[in-house]
Order: sequence, then structure tokens, then C-alpha cells
Amino acid sequence: HKPIPLEDIDTSVSARQIRTAMVLSGISIATIEAAIDSLPEPTKTVARIAWDHSNLYYRDNKLVVALAPTVGLSVSQLDDLWALAKTL
Repeated sequence: HKPIPLEDIDTSVSARQIRTAMVLSGISIATIEAAIDSLPEPTKTVARIAWDHSNLYYRDNKLVVALAPTVGLSVSQLDDLWALAKTL
């Protein structure tokens, strides 16, 4: 499976879109929250604020990129998740 180049992805999705895509992909919200809670401070609090209060999520955000492997997502799986989110 070839990853979708980032320049070919509109990298922003809404909170509803990404959370729905995660559930449809078998990634529980609790898994993401546990990954955030495992971060050291102050990164954990900053990540929690972003997760709880952002209207848009960006594929190339450094926190998204850093947390993806923690929840078992490869680069191509993260691309696929974003592509799915864009359709919702």
C-alpha cells in the first residue's frame, strides 16, 4: 500500500470527522485518550486541550504524527484515516 502524499491531502478535518473515522476504523476514543494521558507534562496538558477543544485536526500536526505509532497506526494507515475522515 502506497501512502498518499501529504500534498495531495487536504490535511484539515473536523473533530466530528476524525472521531467518527477512528470509530469506523476500530480505534476507540479511549485508546487515543490513554495515549494522551501517557505523555509527560506539559505535553500531556497541551495535547488534552487540543483534543478536547480543537474544531479542526491537521494530518501533519506534530502531535498527530507522534501519537499515531502509539495507537498502532503506520504512516499509510494515518493517511487512510484522514482520507476516510474527509468523506464523512
